Amino acid sequence: MSPVGADKIGPYEILELLHSDDRGRVYRARDTRLGRIVAIKVLPVPLSQNGESLEKVERRARAISSLDHPNICRLYDVGCQDGVDYLVMEYLEGESLAERLTKGPLEPVELLRSAVEICSGLEAAHEHGIFHRDLSTGAVMLTASGAKLLDFGLGHLVRGLARAHAQIVGPFHHYAPEQYLGKSIDACCNVFSFGIMFYEMATGAFPFPAESTTSFILAVIREDPLSPTSLNPQLPAGLDEIIFKCLEKERPRRYPSAEEILYDLQGVIERLKASAGEEVSAALLSLATRSKRRALAGADQRSTDTWAGLARKSSARPSTRGREGWEQRMFKALMSVSSKIGKGKKSLVPGEPTLLRTGTKLGPYQIHSLLGAGGMGEVYRAHDSRISRDVAIKVLRSLALQDSLARERFQREARAVASLNHPHICQLYDVGYQAGIDYLVMECLKGETLASRLKRGPLGAKEVVLYGIQLADALEQAHQRGVIHRDVKPANIFLLLNQQCKVLDFGLAKVPAGIPDDAQTTTSPAAVTAWGAAIGTAHYMSPEQARGERIDHRSDIFSMGATLYEMATGKLAFGGKTLALVFQAILAEAVPSMRQIVPSLPSQLDAIVSKALQKDRNQRYQSAGELRDALRQASHDLAA
Repeated sequence: MSPVGADKIGPYEILELLHSDDRGRVYRARDTRLGRIVAIKVLPVPLSQNGESLEKVERRARAISSLDHPNICRLYDVGCQDGVDYLVMEYLEGESLAERLTKGPLEPVELLRSAVEICSGLEAAHEHGIFHRDLSTGAVMLTASGAKLLDFGLGHLVRGLARAHAQIVGPFHHYAPEQYLGKSIDACCNVFSFGIMFYEMATGAFPFPAESTTSFILAVIREDPLSPTSLNPQLPAGLDEIIFKCLEKERPRRYPSAEEILYDLQGVIERLKASAGEEVSAALLSLATRSKRRALAGADQRSTDTWAGLARKSSARPSTRGREGWEQRMFKALMSVSSKIGKGKKSLVPGEPTLLRTGTKLGPYQIHSLLGAGGMGEVYRAHDSRISRDVAIKVLRSLALQDSLARERFQREARAVASLNHPHICQLYDVGYQAGIDYLVMECLKGETLASRLKRGPLGAKEVVLYGIQLADALEQAHQRGVIHRDVKPANIFLLLNQQCKVLDFGLAKVPAGIPDDAQTTTSPAAVTAWGAAIGTAHYMSPEQARGERIDHRSDIFSMGATLYEMATGKLAFGGKTLALVFQAILAEAVPSMRQIVPSLPSQLDAIVSKALQKDRNQRYQSAGELRDALRQASHDLAA
């Protein structure tokens, strides 16, 4: 039965109850607007009627919404129906760490990977002044994409230090000594809780066995656990020291943060590499070293042209069935309406925003500022007052709504992105419709597009490989879900401030089912040059795309190869002053070696990009995962 005695709560169709305890119930549900499976956390009705608990609901939502990290479960929405408060989060498939440990300790590589991912999530939370307070093996989910921290509902926003509550909340078997003693608590408590989890992961045993609650608490406060290697001799060298330092009774002797744990885990990983070889992947190494890279990335004062240029997408695919392209028909509609507008009123032409003003509200979202505009519509920075989160809202222009293909593209983007959940794909939070306005609500990113970054010159080889691994991994998940991006290029790749990147704009994506998909390619000269903006897209087309043939996921691999080429050299792989010359280069001309342009580039990277750019799709990498693995090996070699 659903939380309110019916089959739906808000727009979410309840499918099954997943978990229930005195702190609430968790349901698997379906977002009927997007067809996306979600998890809904419902608080007990008596709690939602209590002022103090409502404050906890708000604190919980604000805490989760401020965290955007691949190792933290995402919050999509919050709501209240018939007095019942609920949170809508991503639905994760896998098993909890607690369930996994019933099968025994983790193998060394799995152990290190999970430890790095948990610490990375904790580090992100600590940077936001949030600690978990409910950290245990039951609060970690092991998924195909990595470990995810769940339930920051008891997370405590701290400014400086906070006094511990007299009430014991959460799984006390993972409490730090200071929590039992009623002393002030901070992020260092999470380090101790992680130490208990790490001990269990490494040995399959609990570090403080006891016959009663009292004896257990005394053991946590006074006793030292057995050496993990005494229980599991196969553990990598150096783990004992890390675990014991996490479990120090006195906070000054403990790691001060998860970031410091990551530094020491890096050393263990590097030593394991020497004996295990490629079994420990370069991706795992990059996780362990991200805290070092962040310091360098923080010094790079990139412009925060958040989402600027994202809305400038006028290169939609024309129909291959002889129908007039949407750009031509939109242009006619715009000119027709424009001619009827009286003097003193703004013309509704592409690039001139007229739709929303500062302070306008779309549902719970208040518009703050315009980020970008194009023929399809605008992208705005907005604020979700319910959970104090800034978002980006992509709005389809009212005139574009009159065009069926434009609206299909808009809906296609919503369905494509909603079907994906990847740390390197821009996250879709919500969709809405108000007063004739269709809009998408997405995460608001800080940084710059790759296209903007390339104006300052090429990237270094290590950066190219690092971003390439992330992009290939994102495309691999999309392709596995049947989604082909079809417009991979620097303008659709966003570089964040921590050397992470995200793929943007699935408005041209080919989706497996559900949305009509007449437009297969962008080869019509009239359509490609409409609004004078699509020539940039043409430079990244695959040969089969340029010929108007039906494409598959290998077209994205070619486009990514062209993007990597430009990242490494600062030059287009396929130049040309006219569309015809660009297509001629894509179809018939050999790409100059990147090392001819930048001799210092590794030959291995040159070979990888060359294979991605093969004219014959059968000669390219046959999957984005294959390209990702080749880049990981290159990263491994560069780090050696």
